[in-house]
Amino acid sequence: MIAFIRGTIIDQEIDSVTLDVGGIGYQVLIPIQQMTGSLQTGKELALHTYLQVKEDSWTLFGFANKEQLQIFKMLISVNGVGARTGLAILNLLSPVQIAVAIGNGDYKVFNQVPGIGNKISQRIVLELKEKTKAFADDEAQAEFAFADDDHTLHAVGLQEAILAMEQLGYSGKESAVLIRKAKKRLDEQGIVADINRLIKEALQLTLEK
Repeated sequence: MIAFIRGTIIDQEIDSVTLDVGGIGYQVLIPIQQMTGSLQTGKELALHTYLQVKEDSWTLFGFANKEQLQIFKMLISVNGVGARTGLAILNLLSPVQIAVAIGNGDYKVFNQVPGIGNKISQRIVLELKEKTKAFADDEAQAEFAFADDDHTLHAVGLQEAILAMEQLGYSGKESAVLIRKAKKRLDEQGIVADINRLIKEALQLTLEK
């Protein structure tokens, strides 16, 4: 299983990037509209990944955070929602927006995605209503939603800092919120922080709670 990939962007298409990882080019399909600001040729990019294995092809899907990946896996568990359709939904909506739409029974939101009609939209709402509650139920999630919409969060340095926080045991949501708060605090002090400084500041925030 490929849990994540990190490499240098060498090409970008309408729904994918090609990453140079140790001299090997990996094409990764991504929800490109949800990743504005992170896709510059020559820059590093880190993604959480899902590998779809078929008899005639292997396809790698990449996501900016674990919440996107988790929602993607939920979406493709619904009969009639393939991996590319799930990606198209995440290209249009953030995980929180998806969870809120499902929680409100607003199935027509998903009709905006090409190939999804009322039948599949209603099935998404019906099958995922309980599973997606965690994305929209608590107050902290609202803060994550704000962070997820902040495109500066997808800068490579911040992505790597978030991944590092996750490796220290924090959830994707906690990591995103802490790194965003750390960056804001350092910005207010006029400090241009590298990854290590961001992580140090984020950990300091956890001690102040």
